[in-house]
Amino acid sequence: MLIAILVGRMVNIPFHTSERLVVIPRPRKVQYTMDEAGRPVQIEEEPANELKKQVFAVNVGGFVLPLLLSITFLIRQHMVYQTEGVYLWIGFVLIMVAGGCYATAKADPFTGLRIPLVMPAIITFLCVYFFVPEPVRPVAAYVAGTMGAILGGNIIPLMTKRIRNAVGAPVVSIGGPGIFGGVFVAGILSVLLA
Repeated sequence: MLIAILVGRMVNIPFHTSERLVVIPRPRKVQYTMDEAGRPVQIEEEPANELKKQVFAVNVGGFVLPLLLSITFLIRQHMVYQTEGVYLWIGFVLIMVAGGCYATAKADPFTGLRIPLVMPAIITFLCVYFFVPEPVRPVAAYVAGTMGAILGGNIIPLMTKRIRNAVGAPVVSIGGPGIFGGVFVAGILSVLLA
């Protein structure tokens, strides 16, 4: 599954094309020619920037697979262990992680949205270690850490008009670059807690 998540990181599935146009800068062209005296002359061409419609996508390794794993872990926890109150603990940690990621989410011109790499893992570890009962810690850490990072780092900021309008990337990927690292580190933390 680890390899599937790492390979799936490169796959984006588009689900919406916005009417909003974003500027795609083109690289500057530099050519060298010779003048009449035989000296090299540098000629720079300033290309026109391109306008494209903004595309929204979901990342397979950063959103789809962690979502499927979270659902699988929740079903397994419910059917095998029959622990009461596990959803309240997961919900509490998820809200804490999502709040921390939302507070630190920033619009990035290249990746869409970005959060600090270790933010979801630190908040997940502190909340799970101090508040969640020991038998449900690994499941709570994975589900709340990964889904909280996605909710607070991508989904909620994209629903906020101020942040959504500041995103200038041509492809905004939910769970993609800028968020994937936080989701991945939070998932690794849950394995260490197991």
